[in-house]
Amino acid sequence: MEPIKTMDGKVVTEEMLDSFEAALSQDDWADNWQFTGSIIEGAPPLNTANEMLAKTV
Repeated sequence: MEPIKTMDGKVVTEEMLDSFEAALSQDDWADNWQFTGSIIEGAPPLNTANEMLAKTV
């Protein structure tokens, strides 16, 4: 899988996602972790991913 570029320009690799998943599954949060978004209950609209992708490409 190619690296993912977030809306704010950060690059996320498959290895990073795997390490996040492994740590969080053991309730091991990074000391400097900060939540930067708002919590939205429920599933996103079906077209959200396509709209975000279109804005970043």
